[in-house]
Amino acid sequence: MRMDDRASEEDGAPDEESDKRAPAPPIDIYAALDHLSSVGTAPLEGCTALGVGYEDAFDRLERMYLADGFERGRSAEKFVIGPFGSGKTHFLRQVMEVARTRACVTAEVALSKHVDFTRTLMVYSEVAREIRAPESTSTGVRALLRSALARVCDQAPAGRMAVFTRAWIDGIAAADYPLPAFGRIVRRALDAHDNGDGRGLRGCMSLAGWRGVGSRARGPA
Repeated sequence: MRMDDRASEEDGAPDEESDKRAPAPPIDIYAALDHLSSVGTAPLEGCTALGVGYEDAFDRLERMYLADGFERGRSAEKFVIGPFGSGKTHFLRQVMEVARTRACVTAEVALSKHVDFTRTLMVYSEVAREIRAPESTSTGVRALLRSALARVCDQAPAGRMAVFTRAWIDGIAAADYPLPAFGRIVRRALDAHDNGDGRGLRGCMSLAGWRGVGSRARGPA
């Protein structure tokens, strides 16, 4: 999912600025190496720095499934198959790091006997719990909404932040969602956040059916 997919008014192609990669966040390479050497699994952050020798492959994946996919307005479902220890987790986490440089929202859900992938609502709730904005290290819908609001504030014209953000929040409820109540609940959640009403924000998330919506920090936010 991409947070900023602005299109050119002339030909519908991606805006020149929106097609550029966002700067990659700094990586604590020592922490990544320490995790890798002590646990033996791919670190949560830093797989791009550790994934040496596959730069061309990831460039092709980025171009085919991210850049070209955004331009066509399409998505793709892919499966990564390999034996235990072959690097599937490292590969997927590196793909997510690349995606976040293109303003993508990501989520990593570990399916197990406790998360039955045949139960759609359970998987959906785990995605909501683990969803992450590109510039954030926190996960959860609350963190995602805060990140979206911060992006809007950054785009507001000088001296008109309050009016600009208010128009954006009001417009959410009027957008054409498959479930009309979604826009109304998100608007109420943003209103609660804007007013410093943490209890109201949690209540709106519960109405939306998002279990586990609290954000979970991973490193300094």
